[in-house]
Amino acid sequence: MESFTLGEIVTLNNHPYYSLNSKILITADATMTPPLMVVIEVLNDYKTKFDFDEKTAIKGTNSSMVKCVFYSNKTHKYESNWFLINQIKKIDDENVLEKNQNSSIENSIILKKESDINELINKNVILKSWEIELGKKKSSFSYDTYSNKNSNKITSYLSFLPPVMIIIGLKKLDESKESNFDKKTGETKRVFSKILLKCKWFNPLTNTFSEDFFAPESLNFVKDPDIELIKGIQNFIKLKSYFKFNNPSLSDYNNGNTIGQPSKINFNHCYYELEYFDFLTNKKELIKLTDFKIEMFESIAFYSKEYAPFYGSLVTAKTIKQFLKEEIEKPKKSDKIFRIKYKSKKGIPSIRTISKCEFLDLRLDDEKDSDSKKNKYIKAKCFKREGKERHFRFKGIKKIEILNFSDKEEIIVQ
Repeated sequence: MESFTLGEIVTLNNHPYYSLNSKILITADATMTPPLMVVIEVLNDYKTKFDFDEKTAIKGTNSSMVKCVFYSNKTHKYESNWFLINQIKKIDDENVLEKNQNSSIENSIILKKESDINELINKNVILKSWEIELGKKKSSFSYDTYSNKNSNKITSYLSFLPPVMIIIGLKKLDESKESNFDKKTGETKRVFSKILLKCKWFNPLTNTFSEDFFAPESLNFVKDPDIELIKGIQNFIKLKSYFKFNNPSLSDYNNGNTIGQPSKINFNHCYYELEYFDFLTNKKELIKLTDFKIEMFESIAFYSKEYAPFYGSLVTAKTIKQFLKEEIEKPKKSDKIFRIKYKSKKGIPSIRTISKCEFLDLRLDDEKDSDSKKNKYIKAKCFKREGKERHFRFKGIKKIEILNFSDKEEIIVQ
């Protein structure tokens, strides 16, 4: 028999998400997808033997039940229901589980004395299912009669996304609802929270505020924004400057250490995020400001230390050929991170960021001019290809630059 605990995220068995996978794209009619719910009460049944029904011959099953809560965007209120345990399944997203544990309210209440509970008043909280609900995606099919083409539009599916709430009070449950125990096993039969938090949120349906009571185990704290950090980043955006920092979501790229140019700050439901251009992935990336600390980044004048071709002073000007010879061909290997504008043999242009470069003087099997002299290549880890090894012709490199990392900084491409 599977057991459930307070605060776990669950859903009906017919939901497309399963166990550790909550990234599945929902197609067809997404409105038929049940919500993700949070367990707020458990009623255990410890029977091991079950009789058959005399009329249907159906064998009885375990009658353990859990009470779950979810947010409905139809009423803009929280709904709760009881379910048999064989009707539901857990949604164990590892990242969400870790974050829920770190921002859990239940530990705060358990550790605090009753006289200190007032410290929770006016804190922002949200139902634990919020992050998975915020990440839900649905696909809508469309057909263009003019082009005679089919297409699928991917959008967010936010029907059960819970709002941010404010704690305005609390209450103890009546003594008549104390835990009771199984008379045969002595185990706790009914599990529930002894303290409930009273929360308030804005109800857009009625254009007023709604209130309700919640089990602390079902909620997460919402971190207050770092206003000084936001002001600092806004100044970077205004100056159109660059900075080096660590983005945990890009841990496969240079251990998360990267260079970016910030473009704007967004507010995504309950947290701020920075949108910036990343010079390792060569595309726009996002980072939550809760993962971004003021000591994690430093301002730099330019994202590139040296580059070629350089059309400055004739004395210091370098051609691509000279640059490649000094940086890669002569030393044979380089751990620096290079950013190149590259044109393939088929004439397709692209921008790549590469590292762990090794010089090769060879003739590849697919070269058409196999009878001609050997060609010069770079064998390197390519960030655009998730760190996989790629070959680049010297002749195909139209511009090359060294990203502004210190030579002492560790370069890791997994």
